[in-house]
Amino acid sequence: MPIHIVSLRDHPSLADAAVDYLAASWGGREIYRDCITAMLSTTSQLPQWYLALDGESIVGTVGLIANDFNARQDLWPWVCAVHVAEARRHEGIGGRLLTAARRAAGSLGYDNVYLTTNAEGLYERHGFTYQGVAQDLDGECRLYSAPAI
Repeated sequence: MPIHIVSLRDHPSLADAAVDYLAASWGGREIYRDCITAMLSTTSQLPQWYLALDGESIVGTVGLIANDFNARQDLWPWVCAVHVAEARRHEGIGGRLLTAARRAAGSLGYDNVYLTTNAEGLYERHGFTYQGVAQDLDGECRLYSAPAI
């Protein structure tokens, strides 16, 4: 079955499953629940959440948010919670999720998207450029940007 990338705004019935997936991937159930609940109850541009679906099963996520808990409050939107189920990695799902976030940012009128990570080499393959170091809740992290599309 092919993977479909969908907006959680367009599929609100998947909200609980999305919270479960995100919490299992990253922890912080309450943060994800609150963020997704707020998104579904407002017309604000941000946040946005996208899911990679294999049938009805979530196999990946990405968020587009206004604040990613780092010191660079002058930059947004932030790509966050990029995750692909371990058994489904190396199938291009992560790249498709990143493209969905970049397209959403472009359609909302943003020029760029940003993300922070400790990973090296992953995001460069998907059009992101290393911008330097930023401070986040855990200390220093790598700051990347990519053009919105």
